[in-house]
Amino acid sequence: MKKEWNRMANLRRYKPWALSMAIVLLAWAFLGGRSFGQSSSPTIGLELKKEVSIRLKLTADQQTRLGEVQADCRSRAAELIELLAEKRTEMKQELEAVSFDQSRIQETHKDMKALTDSLMDLHLEEILKIRQILTADQYKVLMEISSRENAR
Repeated sequence: MKKEWNRMANLRRYKPWALSMAIVLLAWAFLGGRSFGQSSSPTIGLELKKEVSIRLKLTADQQTRLGEVQADCRSRAAELIELLAEKRTEMKQELEAVSFDQSRIQETHKDMKALTDSLMDLHLEEILKIRQILTADQYKVLMEISSRENAR
């Protein structure tokens, strides 16, 4: 009986952790294997890569080039997102300060807009590079898949 009680106590101790892990895994599966905040279009989630490759009939060269474009854009976007988060923190601190410097707040806001513009430029650059790699028919199929996934 004592062993049974110890096992029940262990289950109770790990139950919140297991529930949290289940929620994270379900969210990850729902997002298609993408990270939180990661764009679903035109870079497609992990479980869709196989479908995309089959439906688009990608060559090995196309798959390699698309992977390079995706990796490059993700790393550059991560840097921009990190800088933007720092600026948001800076803005919050400036706005919450007892005495504030309006010119500094406006400068931080200007920097945040520039970083956001850079992210948008990077997104467009990625789309244009993908369009250069894919044929017109392949790109059309990719957009159909992407529209379907975005509608979820």
